[in-house]
Amino acid sequence: MADLLPVLLVVAVGLCLTLVLFALWHSLRGLLAHVHDSATRVTPASAARAALVREKDELLAAIRELRFEHELGKVSQADFERLEQRYRARAREVLRELDQQIEPYRARAGALLEQALAGAPIADAAVAPAAAIAPPASNTAPACIQCGTGNDPDALFCKKCGRRMREEATA
Repeated sequence: MADLLPVLLVVAVGLCLTLVLFALWHSLRGLLAHVHDSATRVTPASAARAALVREKDELLAAIRELRFEHELGKVSQADFERLEQRYRARAREVLRELDQQIEPYRARAGALLEQALAGAPIADAAVAPAAAIAPPASNTAPACIQCGTGNDPDALFCKKCGRRMREEATA
């Protein structure tokens, strides 16, 4: 029995170490796989757009920081006006460039919006497959017999009280 205790301890420590290493490997694999997937999908246009969006965010943060430092008295009024004007001018340029990138898509987006507001079916190749996968919308949600709560059409149990929504057919 005394000889068996060290063997069991070594086996237990080995299992714990294996589980810890597996968890570490699994988390790192997820992080590295995510970085690899996003890197392969980056196109030059999306990389340029991402850079513009990042620059816009940095400019807005710089304007907020400049305003904060001016209120604290760290920046003079003349410097504040000069720097804020420069930041705002560059932010306007970046926003114009972002708008120019999406300009080719505006007409199609407007047409899709008009169709959706008119209640007409949207016949778009990019939208049609998603609409075909979506379950049909039902205007009547089944109400629970016990508490009267409206539930999803495919609900087996009430989301409020937990009562079975449909009685199973007995065979």
